[in-house]
Amino acid sequence: MKKGMMLCVLLALSGGVHAAGKTEAVYTGPDCSKDTDGRIFGGLWDSVLPNTSKYKKYVDILAKKDTILKITRLSSEKISKKEAERLMYRRAKKDGIKQSEIKDRGIVEQYLGEDLYRQYYLIESNKKFKAIAEFYSSYLPGDYPVGSKTGESCGNDIENIYIISDSIYGHTEDFSSR
Repeated sequence: MKKGMMLCVLLALSGGVHAAGKTEAVYTGPDCSKDTDGRIFGGLWDSVLPNTSKYKKYVDILAKKDTILKITRLSSEKISKKEAERLMYRRAKKDGIKQSEIKDRGIVEQYLGEDLYRQYYLIESNKKFKAIAEFYSSYLPGDYPVGSKTGESCGNDIENIYIISDSIYGHTEDFSSR
């Protein structure tokens, strides 16, 4: 009887230790891989469309009706307010907003009033197009529960697109002939 009681106490303590040792998952920003609002595709399209002569190959692929994109989030990290401010001024310059007008345009709230996450997405199509895009997505802390789709916004800004669909066949030298 004492052994049975001792076993129950040990099991109870063991369960309590395991429960106390659980850590909360760290929020890593919105997962925009489903691209339900089209912001990832839209950012990609808006980046290649203005220069159709230079990016014609990619515009042609993305413009086809039967093109299917698969989007995979590779990484996500919260950025500092200093980095968010750099992005804000970059965006203002790109959109022709004067420094004196920045506060009146809502751009400050968009970049500095929300938590921004630098996210890298692998974008693959059924037409042999492959790219990694650097997007910035946001989350409104405190206003919505963590992970709430209402408090998240995908693809607020895009900085770089790295096309990786082209490849070069590699050749390794025969080292025995050296």
